[in-house]
Amino acid sequence: RIGAETPRWSYKGLTGPDNWSSLSESFKICRDGLRQSPIDITGYENAVGEPIEFRYHSMPIAVHNNERTITVWYEPGSSIAVKSGMFQLIQAHYHAPSEHLIDGRQFPVEMHLLHHNDEDRLAVVGFFLEQGNTNPVIERLLVDSGSMVVQDDTLSSLNSSFLEPTGKGYYHYVGSTTTPPCLEGVEWFIMVDTATVSADQVIALHTAIGGSNNRAIQPVGGRTIARVI
Repeated sequence: RIGAETPRWSYKGLTGPDNWSSLSESFKICRDGLRQSPIDITGYENAVGEPIEFRYHSMPIAVHNNERTITVWYEPGSSIAVKSGMFQLIQAHYHAPSEHLIDGRQFPVEMHLLHHNDEDRLAVVGFFLEQGNTNPVIERLLVDSGSMVVQDDTLSSLNSSFLEPTGKGYYHYVGSTTTPPCLEGVEWFIMVDTATVSADQVIALHTAIGGSNNRAIQPVGGRTIARVI
């Protein structure tokens, strides 16, 4: 499904973002879609809404570097509850630098927590990492990234509970996956509060995959962006 190995795509050169739509018929929406992600989150409307209810407790199944990002896959059981229903946590991964912008500002790292529901609709919780103190989750991610370890005790420090954002405010809009096949109809929840990551960790995240892994900003079009406080 998301990030399928065939056809091969990447973040640079002939298989990079500018050419994703030509790599497969199923990737055409990367060029032709009208609700693509990421976007510059600006011109948003303040709204009163329910906070995201995080029910995170599951252990990771594996950690894998696929040369496009480092992904932590989780066993079933963790979920978020939002206005549109409940979504189960599948995996977490990073983009460096950030894919979304806030009022034109880019961050060193953006974490994506990918979820799906019984209808196979997707919801992504994103949050930014600003340069500052060392991030223990990122440190563990880097240590385990080459192992492809399955249900090993050493992965306990990547328990999904450590991914839960601290703040409650978020930006919400409907977009797409930021990787091929750029599927639309994805509910995005970008957290207002940020976490930290050290300068050395940012360098290590880039080094782990050989460079940056952010897709360019996409047109907002007529979409509404809400800032829920």
